[in-house]
Amino acid sequence: MKKYGLRPYKRKARWRKRRDEQRKPVAFANEIKNQCPLVPNHTWAGDFTYLPFKGKFIYVATFYGYFYQRDSGLANIR
Repeated sequence: MKKYGLRPYKRKARWRKRRDEQRKPVAFANEIKNQCPLVPNHTWAGDFTYLPFKGKFIYVATFYGYFYQRDSGLANIR
């Protein structure tokens, strides 16, 4: 390899989130981590967040259906 100027490919080390390794386990386990939904209206996820807008906050609630893999609901609360 030296004769022809070839060098081996070096694999990069995988990045690890070391801070998470030191944390205690959470109280609520992820129940759907390794599941694949087979029927509609069986597996849902939701989020409630706020967005700053013109000096005020707009609260947004979303629901996500995993069978169709699209947003199923959205609510705007002021």
